[in-house]
Amino acid sequence: MATIFIRSRGATGLSQRFTKANAKIGAEVERGVERATILLERELKTSALRGQRAPSGLFRGGGVGSTLAVGTGAARASIVRAVFTKIEGLTRRVVGVVGSPLVYLAVHERGATIHGRPWLTIPTIYARRFQTIVRGKTSKSATLATTFFKRTKSGAIFLFGKTGKRGKAVPLFLLKHSVTLRPRRMFASTLDANRAAISSLMVRAVEAGVRSV
Repeated sequence: MATIFIRSRGATGLSQRFTKANAKIGAEVERGVERATILLERELKTSALRGQRAPSGLFRGGGVGSTLAVGTGAARASIVRAVFTKIEGLTRRVVGVVGSPLVYLAVHERGATIHGRPWLTIPTIYARRFQTIVRGKTSKSATLATTFFKRTKSGAIFLFGKTGKRGKAVPLFLLKHSVTLRPRRMFASTLDANRAAISSLMVRAVEAGVRSV
């Protein structure tokens, strides 16, 4: 989640003649924060969440660097933004938030270790060809005649599937007790990359507020 904080401080005993001026400047600051959240939302959807898949052999790559590769598009669709104001004593704080309610995006942002109960089943590129079978449905294009487990020389355990009597056995799932995902920091890196643009938006917002007084 990327958050923008803008503080506007007052002082005890301010004359009422400044109240209207403060309100006008505050309104422009809110509009500036709104524009900043729109900018971050756009950059997240067009760059951070539209990465290219890294080559990874049996498995689908998850994106390069701080990006997340495109899958179903659900991550991009989940991005939301909001702007709200908080009064804390003599401080008026305008907060802009860009984030997502999806738990797995938070996992990719911060990194995490995921544990199986007792196993995690990690699909290979071949599993997608048989996903209708795995989900208990029928498919005209592929049917699994045989499935079996096999341990490789390195100690990895795979679930293999074989199509028909003469079909080739291919690895469908890797079984692991846990996996550790590295932090991608899509939100943090997007905010960092756009700090200059956000600062420019806020300067223009304050200048517009001053001109309107």
